Amino acid sequence: MVLGSLVVQAQNNAIFNGGFADGWHKNAYQQSANNIYIGGNGDGWHFNAFAQSGNALFNGGNGDGWHFNAFAQTGNSIFGGGQGDGWASVYRPQGSLPVTWISFTARKQGATSVLQWQTAAEQNSAYFDIERSSTSDDFQRIGAMSASGNSNSTATYNYVDATPQKNANFYRIKQVDKDGKFTYTPVRLVNFDESNNGTLLAYPVPATTKLFISVPAEFAGHMIMLSVLSSEGKLVKQQQVNMLGGGQLLQLDVSSLPFGVYHVKVATPKKQASTMFVKQ
Repeated sequence: MVLGSLVVQAQNNAIFNGGFADGWHKNAYQQSANNIYIGGNGDGWHFNAFAQSGNALFNGGNGDGWHFNAFAQTGNSIFGGGQGDGWASVYRPQGSLPVTWISFTARKQGATSVLQWQTAAEQNSAYFDIERSSTSDDFQRIGAMSASGNSNSTATYNYVDATPQKNANFYRIKQVDKDGKFTYTPVRLVNFDESNNGTLLAYPVPATTKLFISVPAEFAGHMIMLSVLSSEGKLVKQQQVNMLGGGQLLQLDVSSLPFGVYHVKVATPKKQASTMFVKQ
């Protein structure tokens, strides 16, 4: 028996032949005239040397904080800051508040709402906008009054809403400076729904992030305990509040409460009132 020789020959397939500029070649390790290590314009690679000469890889862009010759940042705005981003190239100390508030009240007088607010001092104050809402949200401007401008004495302002809405009327005052900046007072409520007089009310329905609570006038001038309970009666929030009256609303952050039905209760040693609200 004659044993024939076995010849193993690489077929003419392209698996190891290499492709254009891929760094592989079927005949030699030498890489000649291909572009695999030549690099692109400004990408930091070169087939002859490691030195980066004349490309823009490290040159940086306008104001991006990079420069190919030096670490010093000269004349660019990378740290200048933009509006509202918390950075500034110039530091300006926070000045005193433009308006120092004393009080803001709202009460029913006949078929009208009487609003009154007082300031202890004003600086650069331009005017006040009177705003109203029926839902404790989505306030609309219903009037305006000029401010004192600059004053270090008590100033009292009065405004009468002659056409309040039939049921709930939420009011707030927007104080606007001469430079356009503004602040708000707390929200006050005047309720023209006679069927709800003397009852504890909660807005909005349903509540999502905040809850406004209107406490009956009989609690004015008293320290009350405000409690929020789950539908199973478990206490989830509690705080003491000094009731001043004049349409004062209590505001609660309910954003962390799970969805469901809750009871809210106000109480003094002699009396209490409660209602329900829905957290959505």
